[in-house]
Amino acid sequence: MCVTYTGALVLTAFGNDARPEGRQFHLPPGPDCPFCLVEDQIRGFLGAVDPLLGEYRRHLGAGSSRHLLVKRPSTAEPWTGRLRDRAYYRVPRRRPSCPVHDPLLGPP
Repeated sequence: MCVTYTGALVLTAFGNDARPEGRQFHLPPGPDCPFCLVEDQIRGFLGAVDPLLGEYRRHLGAGSSRHLLVKRPSTAEPWTGRLRDRAYYRVPRRRPSCPVHDPLLGPP
């Protein structure tokens, strides 16, 4: 999952035996903060105090968005996550105002 430079949210579900082609979803920019949506997923998959949340915010504060990867080998195992570096992921210039992310990114 990532926020693109346009403010769109992209979710990629990698293939598995049931659906080898995988799937990709694009949510156009809307009235909600896309960074809050990514952070909600971090909390939902990894827990509210996972250090990945702070790492994600540090990258945002530096003006760089990151691709969030979450996976688990089986349904019996816990989710794990990491941020994937991309050379040209930039925080979008146009985005909704957000009380959480405006202090990191400046006003939209």
